[in-house]
Amino acid sequence: MTNSIKYSIPEYLLSFLSEGYGKSMIIKGNPGSGKTTFALQILENFTDVRNPILLSTRIGDESLYSQFPWLKEYEKKIKILFSSEIFLSEINKENKKTEKSAAKLLLSEINEKQYVSKFFYYHILKDQNSPEILKIYSEIESNLPKKSLVVIDSLEGLSNTLKIPESFIVYMLQKDLVETSQSDVVYISEKNKTSPEDFIVDALIIIESVPEEKRTYRRLTLNKLRGKSTAFPVYPFTLSNGHVHVFSSLEKNINIFNKFEIVPFKEGYFSSGIKELDNKIGGGFMIGSLVNIEVDRDVSLESLRFIRNQLFINTIIQGKGINHTPAPGSSYIDVKNLMLNYVSENDFYRNYINIDYTTFKPYGKNHFTLAGLDMDKAYQIDKKETEEFSKRKNLTISWVHYDVLEHFFGSDRVMKILFDMLSLKRQLNANTIALTKPGQKINNEITNIADYKFKIISKDNVIFLYGIKPFTLFYAIEIDEEKGFPNIKLTPVT
Repeated sequence: MTNSIKYSIPEYLLSFLSEGYGKSMIIKGNPGSGKTTFALQILENFTDVRNPILLSTRIGDESLYSQFPWLKEYEKKIKILFSSEIFLSEINKENKKTEKSAAKLLLSEINEKQYVSKFFYYHILKDQNSPEILKIYSEIESNLPKKSLVVIDSLEGLSNTLKIPESFIVYMLQKDLVETSQSDVVYISEKNKTSPEDFIVDALIIIESVPEEKRTYRRLTLNKLRGKSTAFPVYPFTLSNGHVHVFSSLEKNINIFNKFEIVPFKEGYFSSGIKELDNKIGGGFMIGSLVNIEVDRDVSLESLRFIRNQLFINTIIQGKGINHTPAPGSSYIDVKNLMLNYVSENDFYRNYINIDYTTFKPYGKNHFTLAGLDMDKAYQIDKKETEEFSKRKNLTISWVHYDVLEHFFGSDRVMKILFDMLSLKRQLNANTIALTKPGQKINNEITNIADYKFKIISKDNVIFLYGIKPFTLFYAIEIDEEKGFPNIKLTPVT
């Protein structure tokens, strides 16, 4: 499944880094979690407003450019320093520099408004030759008063080279660079436990790649942003083309109605309305199939409506039929008002019916209310209207909340109703999307007979969909930034 991804990092972090004073940050994560990708993306975001510097202590230029080919475009903007190359260039030089003592150096610089101090460099490293650090100091100093942004990959690699603890390095650069030249310094660290340097820096970011449900799940945690409070400190994300894309929560934006992009029905299939999902399952769902979507209890009805709206609009606008058995709180009027932004009123009445077990008053000629009726009578009306509607249309899709039917008919009887209605619909080449909740007795049975099985879950304020039959990755459900509401897209977690 491929789609256009807009690369992004959390706005809280961008705002924090955009402030005028110098800041330091550690990005921690296990190998392969995406921490280097994230750090480089921070550099990319600030190339026009900072003097960007990358010190790589782990890999050479060929490996770096093969992993992050987009860096080639920024060669003239980002100063990339490779520790091994600096060492080789310096090893044969005679080092006979005569420097001021640390105390005299501090006194000479104390009245400067902005400068690159070497006081703690000489105090901590003493007589040790460290061309990598001196090169960074020199690059920053030559670009003053413009602010610099330095990424060090990795803190452990530099510690091994200098043979001093990581916390000494962080303290040294904090005093010499962050607090004097107002530079921003970002460290990449392999540590996954709390360490002394965490308390020195201004920000701590934890990046994780964890297995869940036999799939990869990635999250980024703003563990610490000095002087900032974050409403949402945890951000799920994905990696794509050497970049990070942070997912955002779905937002209700019903006052903006953009042009809807139709996803065509292919012969022998019905469309979900979501291009990425149709492509993943071979062009859509087979005609006459049963699709079970198990919706986690943490998923709001409002979030579920984004998927429902996509299916409904795409189906009705192409002259196909939607047979809707809604959940409590799903208003017929709201559905109608949304649909009329894309289809005529005649097409809406002709291509949509609402069989409602939760309300008493009908609001339209295609709205059948069954609340308060005897169970047998209610089901006969449901079956009759479903059959007549399916015969009128050359293709219909039923969107049925089986938690509502289980509550109305009881868990034992609702399974019989499912088999009865499913048999009827398959004779008519009609299709069923059965929505269930975890813990329903019907879940095991419906999973066994379903042609397709998906789950929708909420994790860290983001809604995800993933397939059981067929097996799929986690896909974040997002508003399509280019097309706008109500168009949605699925972005894979890779």
